[in-house]
Amino acid sequence: MSALDALGRTANRLRRAPRPTARGWALIVVGVLLVVLAFALHTRGLLLPGLIGIGMPLAALAWVALRRPNVQVVRVFDARMLPVGGATDVQLVVQNRSARRLDGATWRDETDDSLVPQPEAVLPTAAAAGRPGESVSLSYRLEPERRGVFAVGPLRLTVHDPFGLARGDSTHGPVAELVVTPRVATLEEGAPGGAGGDGTVRSLARRTIPNADELIAREYRRGDPYRRVHWRATARLGELMVRQEEQSGDPEAVLVLDTGAEAFRRTGWQLLPSGELAPVGFELGVEVAAAVGVRLIRDGFRVQFLRTVEADGRPGGLHGARSVEVRGASGVAGLLDQLARLDEPTVPDGLEWPSPQLRGRGHAERRPVYAVLVDPDREVLAALEVLASRFEPRTVIAIGGLSADARTRLESADWNVVTLTEAGALSAAWEYANAGRGSLDAD
Repeated sequence: MSALDALGRTANRLRRAPRPTARGWALIVVGVLLVVLAFALHTRGLLLPGLIGIGMPLAALAWVALRRPNVQVVRVFDARMLPVGGATDVQLVVQNRSARRLDGATWRDETDDSLVPQPEAVLPTAAAAGRPGESVSLSYRLEPERRGVFAVGPLRLTVHDPFGLARGDSTHGPVAELVVTPRVATLEEGAPGGAGGDGTVRSLARRTIPNADELIAREYRRGDPYRRVHWRATARLGELMVRQEEQSGDPEAVLVLDTGAEAFRRTGWQLLPSGELAPVGFELGVEVAAAVGVRLIRDGFRVQFLRTVEADGRPGGLHGARSVEVRGASGVAGLLDQLARLDEPTVPDGLEWPSPQLRGRGHAERRPVYAVLVDPDREVLAALEVLASRFEPRTVIAIGGLSADARTRLESADWNVVTLTEAGALSAAWEYANAGRGSLDAD
């Protein structure tokens, strides 16, 4: 254990030790002054009040130390994972395990500094252990405004003496983890005009698995082309049905997010006239990656999620150069959890990117790749130029724009470049990108 750790633990013990309140300190100061005056003026009548002034806070400290709560705490969240701007109710059950009744205490659930602190409140009286009323229920609401993983807990109980001269703090229960994910914008299943009105996702699926058979009929959805109407199923069921492709395997897609140090420096939030906070820079890029990734997963793609740089500076992927593969209902939660935990990297020298899994593919892949860029460096641009010949289709969503050189390099490598400056334009950018109509600046 380092000296710094030992110092921190000592400071925590001192914070938990009983201490005088402002009223207690005032009484001690007055008591000391009276004792000094009693000796200085040889006035015995001031000595007793002075000793009482000093003794009462000391007795209060002893009383608080003996009344230290002994409780068991259970904490339950309505939702342990929620998006930015969402809300979760936290329920606490506090069980008194002491032979004495617990009353007169105040409580506050400790939370991460990035969350709005829970105000101190009076703890309802809890009966002695083994008696009815030994447990009390508490609740409060958290409404996080930032993406990330936040610590909630432990529960802090504060006990005062009857005269308010001393207080003692104690912490109880475990520390829980609250995962705040980026907001997920709703994107259309397919862009109008893509694949002859058939929807971009199905077009990509057919290119991924060219020998897919049309085996399943499903009910008609708005936007389905009439040429795909399954007349036999329609006649049998009495409602309009269309053919749906049943793939022999899940189509694949690649999602790349620029997580370099320069990208993190271009981040923040801006206050809109409506009073809402809107992401800019890297935080906007995270929300774009979330929206694109969730859309692909819900459309049946197995998504390979790649970061350009890990938090510790290693090449992108969950462990070193490995990527994170997500799919299905659990894949949505897995991807959002990964995005919630993104942190600024410490970048070493000699980084290699992309992962060997992608570098090693020497032929064109019939699967799409989406790269969300914030401030790409030369290494990332060079890697994307290599990837361009191995994936199809390929789209770059540039947050806040690119330099002229970067844009030229990407377009020369046949990347479809879409520039995005605000979250509200994402749907239009997504539709345009999937239509494959070249580059666009979406404001």
